[in-house]
Amino acid sequence: MSSAVLAADHSVMFDRGARAVETPEADRGRDESAYAVDVDAITASEYASVSVPASDMEPGRDARSLNPEIADRAPDPAEGADADGTLAAGQYAFPDNLLGALEQGVDVPVRLKIDSGSEEAGRATVKYDGRTLTLVDFSLAKIAITDAAKQRIADRYGKPLRMVAETSSAREDVSDVQLEFNLRTFELVAQLPRDAYASEGAPRLHMLPDSTEKHPSGVLNYDMSVVKNARADANGYLHMQSVSAIGVNHAYVEGDIRSGDDFNLYEARLERDYRGVSITAGYLSTWSMNALGQTTFLPGGRFLGVSAGTASRSELNDGSLARTPIFAFMPASGEVQIHRDGKLINVQHLPLGNQEIDTRQLPVGTYPIRVDVVVNGRVVSSRNEQVYKPSNGGTGADTQYQFYVGQYVANNVGGRGAISRQLVGASGKMATRFGTFNGSAYYFDGLAAAELRYQRGFKHGNVGIDTGATSDGGFRVNANGAANIGPVGAWANYMLTTGSTAKNGVYNQRTLSFGSNVNVARMFGWANNATLNVSGSVYGGGGQDYRIDWSQDIYSNKWVRVMLNGGQMFSRNSGGMGRKWNNAFYVGLNATFSFGDAGIDYSRSLDTEQIGAHVGWRPERIPGVDYLSAGVNRSRSLSSDYGNPSSTQANLGAQGHNRWFGWQGNVNIDDTGDASGTAAMQGSVGWNTRGIGFNSKKGESGVIVGVDKSARGNLEMVSTNGALALDSRSTFVPLTGYREHRVTIRTRRDTPENFDIQEGDAKLVLYPGNVASMMPKVRRLVTVFGVLTENGLVKPNTEIRNHIGKATTAADGGFVIDVDTAYPVIQYETGTGGTCEIDFDLSKAQGALWVDQIECKPKSVADARPVRRREG
Repeated sequence: MSSAVLAADHSVMFDRGARAVETPEADRGRDESAYAVDVDAITASEYASVSVPASDMEPGRDARSLNPEIADRAPDPAEGADADGTLAAGQYAFPDNLLGALEQGVDVPVRLKIDSGSEEAGRATVKYDGRTLTLVDFSLAKIAITDAAKQRIADRYGKPLRMVAETSSAREDVSDVQLEFNLRTFELVAQLPRDAYASEGAPRLHMLPDSTEKHPSGVLNYDMSVVKNARADANGYLHMQSVSAIGVNHAYVEGDIRSGDDFNLYEARLERDYRGVSITAGYLSTWSMNALGQTTFLPGGRFLGVSAGTASRSELNDGSLARTPIFAFMPASGEVQIHRDGKLINVQHLPLGNQEIDTRQLPVGTYPIRVDVVVNGRVVSSRNEQVYKPSNGGTGADTQYQFYVGQYVANNVGGRGAISRQLVGASGKMATRFGTFNGSAYYFDGLAAAELRYQRGFKHGNVGIDTGATSDGGFRVNANGAANIGPVGAWANYMLTTGSTAKNGVYNQRTLSFGSNVNVARMFGWANNATLNVSGSVYGGGGQDYRIDWSQDIYSNKWVRVMLNGGQMFSRNSGGMGRKWNNAFYVGLNATFSFGDAGIDYSRSLDTEQIGAHVGWRPERIPGVDYLSAGVNRSRSLSSDYGNPSSTQANLGAQGHNRWFGWQGNVNIDDTGDASGTAAMQGSVGWNTRGIGFNSKKGESGVIVGVDKSARGNLEMVSTNGALALDSRSTFVPLTGYREHRVTIRTRRDTPENFDIQEGDAKLVLYPGNVASMMPKVRRLVTVFGVLTENGLVKPNTEIRNHIGKATTAADGGFVIDVDTAYPVIQYETGTGGTCEIDFDLSKAQGALWVDQIECKPKSVADARPVRRREG
């Protein structure tokens, strides 16, 4: 008679008295031969649910009640093993015939105790060592614990586990890691002290991996324009900016060429910016010196030298997260409620432990919040925190610096002409919760200079100061601030420069500017938009400018918006006797439509008045044209000194873009018949060892996509920059440098065609100048609908197939299958065991084709037919 019985929860009850009669070896051999349990085929989740034969004992009764003479020899339920190696707890035991499977180790769930019970939190590995159950491995999911706690758990490896039949309740005063194995549920149950939970925040900084593009490549951005006046020669302008690279090493060259052989070189330098360290060597002109930091006091010139430091773009700061992590201790799985100014702004669900709050969902700024921890609908804790999330996230490490040295050639210093001297300096940046600091210091030709810029944003505005000083008494300061409260905003800026000398190049001046803007519609609850702007400037010496502007919608719906604009300006110069105010005003009525815009404007000043009208159109069906405009303007002098002359001008304009470049054009004709015009174009060229591509947009890296002729105009590439149509054989798609990009090529949503695209996904790591290549394999598919027949009868439940896939006909013979237009064939087995092949004519099909009834013939070609309704 067997002594084991399966309990209702699939654990095993046992009769200790009965086991004393038989030897473990005999009992185990009997079980294995009688029931032939395949231990190797049993999974870990089945260990606790293996069925064994029922005994004559009543299910659920304690064996000791049937054998009172051995009740005093029953071990404590927590001991976990008998002297013969049986795993037991209370009335439950693990089947002896499965103990061998535990010797290799088995994964079991880990549950953590909480006040209301326990919750699953990870996995552990336990192992039977021939006598008892020991712990081999322990891990938690989404819960971080301290190194000390990990060590305390590791110290338990290889030691007997305390086994129980029922999990004990959580203790409040636990000071060490508590582990017990529930034999009934086959789970490891743990309780950790609060100090065992670690606070691990998501990394704010990470180093950009190595470039995925090791081959030579580059991007050339260009702007080109031509200006032709009526009685003058045409003037041309070409500006080019090139960046070429091999891996993480790249070279910048920027310059322009103007009519008359005038050439300007702005920069030509080599750079290696990798893993947070940037090294640059080369040439910089005055216009590019900001790459070294602020150098306001340097005279115009050019620099040839080197720089090195951590002012790097390859070290990325996750600007979507608050710079300082915010944690909440969760005594159990629950939610955190985040309040700002007494208002609930976010709710997040978090698991047990010290969990970081996801600040990606919180607004930018520096502000206090209240964090409430809610478990089972009850607030169990509340605390105040400070969010520091600057708007300039993603720009690199919070602390950066660089040093530079080289030869600087100043164009003109104190009338001495061009001079060449050594320039040494340093610059850096530090972003803190109190604001962002930028500083620089440098020495040139006996002049030492230091500059500092500070900026900080608040809930309702921002403040900043930009200042600098030189060793010969030069000083400048620019202080600014802005505030926005409800519908009212205001700003102010004060600039002062003193101590001008021949060396420091300072121009003495003082200017105070201020202004305010009011959303009148919001203030008074108007339905239509209305805004008022007031601004003014006061200059050193007495010059003044003031301006007031009004803008109001007088009618709007989803098709048209009509606006009334008006304003008044007052100004007077800073010198001379009898200064008088120059007053001017303007008024305009403008309308915007879904297809364009139109308007009329009038303005009058002390000396002139003019009136003009314009109309614009945004065509949707003219390829390459984005906007067309026309206008007329008449002006008249109000000064009798010049005989009150007047003039009239008409102008025509257009702009657009295509797959290669963007363009603009404008022509003006006056009342004398003289004409003048401008034409411009801009774009980018990407190249690498596999080809070249063009685009109307600019970039510093990208990918060249080669597209088969059949798919051109029907595919698009999707990246972090949006979706871009692939219209040509080789399209250059500009992307941002110093970024990881995931790009996907897909069928455009506005095309009826259907394509199967292989090798259309890529993960790219691009530095400036890196240009990747993609050559997706494209198959044009047509979804064919029809009815399969044979000898005039429909063929239900028949498998049809091609080299793409297969389908089965319905009960009425209907089928749907994708067919490759390059191989428009399907096959099926006939009733006689042969194979029937049917060709389709898909030359005119787009996306889908209804072929009606098709039948196997010696040479069958199914063509498109009008869609018709079939009975049944």
